[in-house]
Amino acid sequence: MKYGRRLTMLVMLCIILLMGSGCGKKDVYTVAFIHENPPYIYKDGEQWRGLTVDLLDAMAAAEHWQYELVLLEEDKLDARVAKGTVDGVLSPGEKRLKDYEPTDSYADTRVCIAAREGIQAPDALADVANKRIGVYKYSDVLDVPLAHRDKYGYFLKTYETMSDLKRGLVDGEVDYVFDDQLRVNALERDGLTLREGYTKTLDTGVVISVPKVNDRFISLFNKGLISLVNDGTYEKIMNQYRD
Repeated sequence: MKYGRRLTMLVMLCIILLMGSGCGKKDVYTVAFIHENPPYIYKDGEQWRGLTVDLLDAMAAAEHWQYELVLLEEDKLDARVAKGTVDGVLSPGEKRLKDYEPTDSYADTRVCIAAREGIQAPDALADVANKRIGVYKYSDVLDVPLAHRDKYGYFLKTYETMSDLKRGLVDGEVDYVFDDQLRVNALERDGLTLREGYTKTLDTGVVISVPKVNDRFISLFNKGLISLVNDGTYEKIMNQYRD
């Protein structure tokens, strides 16, 4: 009988300890995206890498939570959001933004026009009249070169992948790239010689869009970002993607 009581008490103690520790489990947050968006997120072999991934990794480690990245087809994103199984979305698209709240910005959005080797870098949009300009098809700043195309009279070509954009510059299909400056930096790190000219910082920064129906991720991300800034980790990560 004594042995039975001791065993029962031991089991109850274990249950209490497990409940107090949350059974050792961490919250797992789902961050979805529709397209690769280098240098923020891109596939490198079997791993997702990029600025956004590096920041999320650092936040999760420091704040003791976990996350998963999910690449979704565009027509499946809305259904997942409605079910509450997506906590954040990278670049959900302009038409969806009314249903989302942004996190704090984790990078400035700066557009840049850079010339391939042998061509003078433009100081102003007027300098690229009648020139051929390339841009990544899924760029968050695609609307900027589109908006100025007719006024300044340049020819715009979109590329499905960053490799295609690089090839277009190397082969002379286009004279300039007009895109996010961090993306231009990535092309330079990939071996291209580019001369940067016109730049402009936009009012909107880079954020993760959080569904209004499931907004628990906002405070978590913002808190983590502040921590990374305060301890210097943010600057170390950003320096890998700057010039």
